[in-house]
Amino acid sequence: MKSDMHSVMLDHIAEEPGLILGLLEHRQAVTADFCRIFLENNIKRVYFSGSGSPANACEVLRYFCERILKIEASCIVPTVFNRHLDFNLRDWRPEEILLICPAESGRTKGTVIAAHHAAGLGIHTACCAFDTTGVLGRICDVAIKKTSGQEIALPSTKGHIMGIAIFLLCIIEAAHALGRLGDVEYDGCIESFRRAAASMDSAMASASDWFLRFQDEIMDSGSCWFIGYGANCGTARECALKFLECTKRPAFGYELEEFMHGPLAAVRSTDVLFFLCAEEGEELDRMLELARFCRRITPRCVTIGKAHANGCPDMQLAFDFTGSELTSVLELLVPMQVLAYHTADCLGYDLTVHSKHSAGRAMGLSFPNDHTFSEI
Repeated sequence: MKSDMHSVMLDHIAEEPGLILGLLEHRQAVTADFCRIFLENNIKRVYFSGSGSPANACEVLRYFCERILKIEASCIVPTVFNRHLDFNLRDWRPEEILLICPAESGRTKGTVIAAHHAAGLGIHTACCAFDTTGVLGRICDVAIKKTSGQEIALPSTKGHIMGIAIFLLCIIEAAHALGRLGDVEYDGCIESFRRAAASMDSAMASASDWFLRFQDEIMDSGSCWFIGYGANCGTARECALKFLECTKRPAFGYELEEFMHGPLAAVRSTDVLFFLCAEEGEELDRMLELARFCRRITPRCVTIGKAHANGCPDMQLAFDFTGSELTSVLELLVPMQVLAYHTADCLGYDLTVHSKHSAGRAMGLSFPNDHTFSEI
């Protein structure tokens, strides 16, 4: 039996546009300490660390760190990095390196260990978390509170969006302060955020309407595939993770070209393919061409974003998408979060209830918040 709170995930998603606008209004205060790291130090190398949804946030943020801040950046799988690799101190001094952890609980062991190790080496550290007084927040030089609050639904939605938005604004503000982003470009970025809030409202409504129209196709589908390009490679993986968590069905996320190098061969006629149509350009044209090609395999090809007559108009999920590369990583998440919820709800799952197969406690994935650094 479902709890009285079983639909709370939709409420969390509905909060996202307001959270973005609130963050935008207070961006100077939110990003001040992060910007200070760059203004007081010559940061030349950035690492991102996270597990689960934060790992996908890391991939998105790494892209914009290189594009906007113009600093070499990489994403690290926390446990692989902690046990087998290390920070590059051959080419960079510790004070030239920054580790960013877009966390949620701030207790996941891999990320906490990476931050603790970085701090011990004299490397700068920054995180966001629901509780900045917890174990990760106490380690990091900069700890930014996620004002979205803890989520009752287990799959991360508003918390994930908030983590991306916080560090996107940190990157934008730091680049502007350093003179790497001009005033006109900066104003354009801020305007994109404002427009994205309205777009996200539109995306939520459109996704719910779309599900009502195509519920049969979704409910009897095989696997779900999510294809993205550019900054939205991480978005595609997050969409797949959300469907896995919510529906307990196979779901996969791939970059546009990589999808055609092997994975495409596994697509079946009952599968649903979601094409994340972000900013215009050569890759969008390529995406629409692939969507048309894939209809030879399955009729369930869905383009997400603006309406495109030359894509898959029969099943497209169109909304008031801004077309901005910067905020596409927020906007395109919303309809997929909504579809994941509705599918799970129709399958009878209550997303506020932990699975009996959850490894969190059994495998000790997290530290308690009162964990002392000497024990790490």
